[in-house]
Amino acid sequence: MKFLIYLSLVFLCSELLIAIRKYNFKTKKSIKKDRYSLLFFWIIIPISITFAFITAYYETWHKREKIIGITGGLIAISGLILRWFAIYQLQQQFTVNVSIVDKHQLITGKLYKFVRHPAYLGLWIFAFGLGLAMNSFVSLLILVTAFSISIYYRIYVEEQLLEKIFGQKYIKYKKTTPKLFPIK
Repeated sequence: MKFLIYLSLVFLCSELLIAIRKYNFKTKKSIKKDRYSLLFFWIIIPISITFAFITAYYETWHKREKIIGITGGLIAISGLILRWFAIYQLQQQFTVNVSIVDKHQLITGKLYKFVRHPAYLGLWIFAFGLGLAMNSFVSLLILVTAFSISIYYRIYVEEQLLEKIFGQKYIKYKKTTPKLFPIK
C-alpha cells in the first residue's frame, strides 16, 4: 500500500509543478474561458483520492491482491506518462486554465491524431489504475466517477472555446478524431 501513497504523491507533485509552470497569467494576449473547471478539478480530484484511500483494501494482500495492485500501479504510471507526453507535445500552448494563447495553433498530430484529449485520457487511465491498485471496487468507482465527471466537464468547456476560435477546422477535427478513447 505504501507504493500507492508514493504514486499519489508523484501525481500530486507533478500536477503542482504543471500548475506552477503552466498557469496562464497573461491577460493581454490570451482568451480565458475556464468556467471554474480548474477549480472543480482542484476540489473534486483530491477529495476523490482521499475517499478512495479511506475505502481501499488494507487487509493482508495475498498473491491475487498483489497482482491486482501491481497491475493497477503500472496502469496508473502509464497514464501519467501519457499525460506528460501529451502536455509536452503542446509545448507553450498548454495552459492549466482553459485559455487560448497568442499565436495558438490547432494540434492534430502525434498523440492528438488518435484522440482529441490525450492528456485527459492519461489522467483517466491514472485514476483507473490507482483505483484498481487499491483492491477495492468502491475506491475504483469513486476515482473513475469523480475523474470522469471532472474530465468531461473540462472537455466540454475546452471544446466550446476551441470551436469558437478554430471554427470549421475544429469541427472537422471533432468528426474525424475520438474525444477521449481511441475507439470509434
